[in-house]
Amino acid sequence: MAIAFTYRKDGKIVNCKYRDAQKHFWQEKHGQKIPYGLDDIKEARDIIIVEGEFDKLSLEEAGYRNCMSVPDGAPPKVSTKELPPVEQDKKYEFLWNAKEYYQQASRIYLATDADKAGQALAEELARRIGRERCWRVTWPRRSESTKELCKDANEVLIRFGQQALKEAIEGAELYPIQRLFRCQRLYGVTDAYYNCQLGTELGGSTGWAGLDELYQNGAMFHMPEDPPSRKRPREAVDIIALQHQRPLLINLCDLHQQAPAAGPGNVPHSVGTVSTGLRLAFEDEQVNSSIPSATRGDAASTLHFLTEDIASQLQKQKEELDQFVTAQADQLRQFLEEKRQRHLSMLSMIEESVLRQIREKDSEMEKINLRNRELEEQVKQLKLEACIWQSKAKHQEAMVEVEKHHLRQTKQVTEQWD
Repeated sequence: MAIAFTYRKDGKIVNCKYRDAQKHFWQEKHGQKIPYGLDDIKEARDIIIVEGEFDKLSLEEAGYRNCMSVPDGAPPKVSTKELPPVEQDKKYEFLWNAKEYYQQASRIYLATDADKAGQALAEELARRIGRERCWRVTWPRRSESTKELCKDANEVLIRFGQQALKEAIEGAELYPIQRLFRCQRLYGVTDAYYNCQLGTELGGSTGWAGLDELYQNGAMFHMPEDPPSRKRPREAVDIIALQHQRPLLINLCDLHQQAPAAGPGNVPHSVGTVSTGLRLAFEDEQVNSSIPSATRGDAASTLHFLTEDIASQLQKQKEELDQFVTAQADQLRQFLEEKRQRHLSMLSMIEESVLRQIREKDSEMEKINLRNRELEEQVKQLKLEACIWQSKAKHQEAMVEVEKHHLRQTKQVTEQWD
């Protein structure tokens, strides 16, 4: 015995998934790959995506019909490869088959499981849908005494009921975009840096007492070479050496030209090096302190690689921000259009209601006028009948008077005979 979940598209069953008491799952062999509950998200502006059929049914119990479930569960981890072409993306074929249903949505809530696989599924879905359109749902803790979260929507419904499930959905946050942070997140470190609470605000010594007085933490220094030479600026070498000596985070970049590749007769150098005291780079790894000072060409090569990596990261951040701004603009346009449509619809409904009431009043007035005419006709008929009856009554009175006269004459004759 098993439970059958029917997968419908435009009202037709295109696949069926089964589950037995031992939690074994299987589907029809040639069924179409679509999400469970696809018809429920048609023309919906907000869509919820969950990891299982029971989660979708749990959200329906809480009043959310605009929900669909992935058909094949979650992947074990996020793929490190680039997204494949649509025709080769077989694992997420269901998502591409449903694109026409969710592409008009302005918000897509990713309400997957709280485990690592569920987080990986949310990330894979966001990569394909677009992070700027996604909102992340976080499930509540299982109890106040533990930090463990409820696994999914079904567990939240069983443990805490419909209201807790609604609060989890309504409390969803915008899906995190890589290298995009809220200002509130940086408040603590910025405040500590400003008040010199980190301990490294004044930096380390350059080795020259007179030069130490000229450097101010948080400032940017441009060290030009005019004309450019094939030798690295002494200042850049000193900063690299300082990085070896102290675990400070320093930014270095070349604003003019790239250093030539290292070779037997070619020593890499840096032109126009820029350094800051802010902790904005070298977050992934530090330069290997075991490199001897004699091999500074390798350090410059590493610096050049890190500069290119920072540039690529900045470009990627710019593209994601552009996508985010574009998506927000699209959402704003959609919101305004929806609001305009709602206002037009409301005005149309009000106009129709007023016209209907006017028609009803006109109909009532017509009925009243008709009834008045009927009553007037009845009054005329009654007046006519009254006149007839009055005439008959007068005739009868006259007949009575004649009979009385005859009786009096008869009485007089009788009395004369007597």
